[in-house]
Amino acid sequence: MCLCGVNAFGAMTADQVMAKVSAALTQPKSVSVTFSFSGAGGSGNGAMTVCKQMFTYVAGDIAVWYDGKTQWVRQNSAKEISITEPTAAELVESNPFRVITGYKNLYTCKLLPAPAGTYMVQLTARSKANAVRSAVVTVNAKTFIPNSITATMDGGLITITIRSFKPGAALSAASFRITKAHTNGYELNDLR
Repeated sequence: MCLCGVNAFGAMTADQVMAKVSAALTQPKSVSVTFSFSGAGGSGNGAMTVCKQMFTYVAGDIAVWYDGKTQWVRQNSAKEISITEPTAAELVESNPFRVITGYKNLYTCKLLPAPAGTYMVQLTARSKANAVRSAVVTVNAKTFIPNSITATMDGGLITITIRSFKPGAALSAASFRITKAHTNGYELNDLR
């Protein structure tokens, strides 16, 4: 067992830490998160709402809706919307928090040395099909809310820094589906 620099919070295994972080994201009826991101593809800010397996987010040029089955990805600069039914591995690529909520099935976990007041968990993909090959999740040791996720993907490294994290009320599945107003002037590519 690797002990982090947060011994005052008690020794936990990497799986125990990730279970608590996953619960912080999935136990509330919904969660709204704002974040910044940086990587080879650029940098910017984003906002995301998660409700159980459903999510929607806007980051840079991209907006994504996922209702638990169908995913719509709108690329504003290309004026295109792609419609898919993504696999679990594909969802990790489009939902930065899926590395946390899907950790048990998709990754092996290992604690890393961490600054006081935090845990750092390294996630390594169990399958080469996973778009996120590895990630380091830094977590507040008191609240188990993620501070940041640094992910290694085919396109390079991306770091997501969480700015705010707010639990909210339950939302209907319709909140996670694209509406006609969002499609005006866009070419639809149905890849299902």
